[in-house]
Amino acid sequence: MNIYRNREINRILAILISITILVTAIFPLSPSLFQGNIGKAFADDSFDNLAVKAVRNIYSLYQEGLAVDGGYGHIGAYDAYILNQAGADVSSWVYQGSSLKDGILNLIDETIFKEETANKSPAKRVAQEFQAAEAFVDNRADQLLTILKNRQTAGGNGSFDAGLYGIYSNMPAFEALGRVETIAELNTAEAISYILGSQDPDTKAWPAEDAPNWITNDFMTTTQAVRTLVYLEPFAGEKTDAVRTAIEGAKIWLQDRQKADGSFRDEAGFDDPLVDTAEAILTLDRLGLAPDAWTTEGKSAVDYMRNNALNEDGTFGSSRNLADGAWALDAYLALGGSVHRETALGIKVTPEEAEISVGSTQQYEAQVSQMNGAVNDASSIATWTVDNTGIAAVDNKGIVTGVAAGSTVVKAVYQGVCGTASVTVEANGGGGTSQQYTTVFVKVTGKSGNTLFPKTTVYLSANDVHGVTPVGALDKTGLSYSYDSVDYIHTIDGQGPEGTNGWMYKVNQVTPGIAAIKYELADNDQVLWYYSSYTENTSGGSGDSALIPPQDKTVDEIIVEALEKNQEIKISLENRKNNIVEIAPDSINKLNETNKEMTLTNKGLEIKFASNALDTEQLKKSFSEGKSIVQLGARNLTDSEKQEILAKAKTDQFSGLFDIGGNIADLTAQITKESSAGAKETVTINSFNEPVQVSLDLSGAALRDEDIAKLTALRYEKDTAGNIVPVKLGGSYDPVTKTFSFYTGNFSCYGVVKAADLVTMSMGINMTATTVNGKASYTDVAPILLNNRTMVPLRIVAESLGADVQWQKKTKTVEIKLRNKSLRLAADKTSPGMDTPVTIMQGRAMVPISFVSESLGATVTWFPSSQRIDIVK
Repeated sequence: MNIYRNREINRILAILISITILVTAIFPLSPSLFQGNIGKAFADDSFDNLAVKAVRNIYSLYQEGLAVDGGYGHIGAYDAYILNQAGADVSSWVYQGSSLKDGILNLIDETIFKEETANKSPAKRVAQEFQAAEAFVDNRADQLLTILKNRQTAGGNGSFDAGLYGIYSNMPAFEALGRVETIAELNTAEAISYILGSQDPDTKAWPAEDAPNWITNDFMTTTQAVRTLVYLEPFAGEKTDAVRTAIEGAKIWLQDRQKADGSFRDEAGFDDPLVDTAEAILTLDRLGLAPDAWTTEGKSAVDYMRNNALNEDGTFGSSRNLADGAWALDAYLALGGSVHRETALGIKVTPEEAEISVGSTQQYEAQVSQMNGAVNDASSIATWTVDNTGIAAVDNKGIVTGVAAGSTVVKAVYQGVCGTASVTVEANGGGGTSQQYTTVFVKVTGKSGNTLFPKTTVYLSANDVHGVTPVGALDKTGLSYSYDSVDYIHTIDGQGPEGTNGWMYKVNQVTPGIAAIKYELADNDQVLWYYSSYTENTSGGSGDSALIPPQDKTVDEIIVEALEKNQEIKISLENRKNNIVEIAPDSINKLNETNKEMTLTNKGLEIKFASNALDTEQLKKSFSEGKSIVQLGARNLTDSEKQEILAKAKTDQFSGLFDIGGNIADLTAQITKESSAGAKETVTINSFNEPVQVSLDLSGAALRDEDIAKLTALRYEKDTAGNIVPVKLGGSYDPVTKTFSFYTGNFSCYGVVKAADLVTMSMGINMTATTVNGKASYTDVAPILLNNRTMVPLRIVAESLGADVQWQKKTKTVEIKLRNKSLRLAADKTSPGMDTPVTIMQGRAMVPISFVSESLGATVTWFPSSQRIDIVK
């Protein structure tokens, strides 16, 4: 276990050993004697195991493609530095041909280059990249240190970055330099003056409260300031007492933020408790205090990190992201945890896929990537299993033997890390297998006659989901397919019916007269699935019923059947009366209970309901009141209907909205209720529990490449006067399928237009990363949930929408000017139309999301499942 983490301890270790032998013979050794060594008394196997899990969590995120770009939630220099401290060889962490170390060095090169431009990297990033370069023993470290020294000299006040909010970059930069014992390279006297001058004279936290500029005390900044002052104390001279007094005052403020479970968290509750708790442990470490020195209700930070930090899925903290994993690892190392150099981080099983016949074998190998960068063969020591022993067997050396036709997963586990591959077993026609499986040939051709699946032998069993039938053969191809019922194959590989054109099948070049699911195949039958044209459908008579059979099954029956067979629920409206389907409450409840999506299709449009989209209070209330049924529909308007809507909505050059020639879809969602007297009432479903995804076909639209970025979906709404008002919804265009997809919270008429002026934003709760017009951006304060209200940072949202935002010091109000409209909001007070007051958080005004839609004229879509906010104007 890594007990001694700080270089000053290592330098005097030789002297201390002899003293320790003598002292321990007289009285027990106290860990508080050693600053920076508090973890020794707490080092145990649990912290070793937790440190291992933290490294594996970060490794998994990296192997899943988490970007190495230093952006919010992405891998940066701090993460690489902590991994290096834990003993990881990040040069061996490779994803898509590039190592994590190479990624960090590229970031460093970018920082060095940008120093000569107006777009310089923040001091925090420069200092953390200096830490990483030092750990890598890379000469770029000298250039980074020079950048920081030059910035401090140019700043004139001891700091690196200027501006009101520079302290949030300066303090972590100072702390990073102190941690790698380089802070003496700076002008320490000026650094001390800057830090002492930034402390709040009343609370003793950092930074000092500045309400007019929305700056508030911050937990992490305070911990960083305390640690930095400890590093700087030897250079304080006549300011030594002031430094110590500042530290003592801050300790009281920090301890007051401890929670009942031993964790630490800011008063507003916005921070992740794991990160704040890790910061507290690092600070106690630097102060020479035991990590359990501060307690609340008998619980300490040690208790929290041991018992509450790890989640069941292997992630850490409430955010379950990279930052939680990195801070957790840092804290566990401080508590004495360590990761053995030969710890397995990942296993790659090869071959990733293999095909064998019944009775034959395939050798699989397990290559283990270790903490120290080594890659070793663990094939003979890993634990091997297969998911389905009825299909294949595996011995303790990784040799897989085919048992029966089918596919299964092969797993190798070593040190608790699992790697997987797949094996497909084909029947060989010998022994008893000929009695269990039917050998058939299957081929699939698409709309233009192109081969979607070449003629291939497949093996069917009566135990298969669709049995020994043409549908069963189609299932074996691996192509995606869907149906209203298994009597009618609706779509294969994304190709659906158009008018009377659609999918048919032949067996031995003959079109059977029954549905594909009911035709029993024999050995060596040849099945052809093909996309049929109108002329084929109208000739021969018997083919009609196979292609477009009568709708003899209700939607409720289709849903039940699909749920029983765990199939995709995709329902075509083309052959339904009025393009509408009726769904009973029981079916709605089953969709909610089974977490199953449902898709409705019609010519040129698709509507996808999330698993809980119909789980609304309105529907629950209606179902409880008596006999009700849900009606969902979608149709394309006729050309005359479309032109009437466009004229009323005034989509022309004066509105900045231009028709591109696509269809307008009329979507219906309503409840029909029947009273005890038999009277029927139809009520519109006014909202969904999760926004519904709508996709419209634009293959017939007149589009140029430069038009794509200007496309937006429109919802055509009626106002109180009966006028049609176009509402922008944004969306995205898929150039491959030539479809445009968007989300809506309620149903109306929808189309896609080109907008001369379009702003789209996407934000997430507790995420500072944002997207504005498709480009990544960041805000220093993330959206939050406060009293069941979604609150967003006003300035970035309003300015992105074209508004001018000013803080009025005298009245302590925010003034917003948007074209000819002026708004004024008072801090900590509600305004007309707002049920939640403007809240100041980390120097930023937070407003309810309803304010953005009602006062700034934007369309806001809230996604409860992902806590995402989309804003369009």
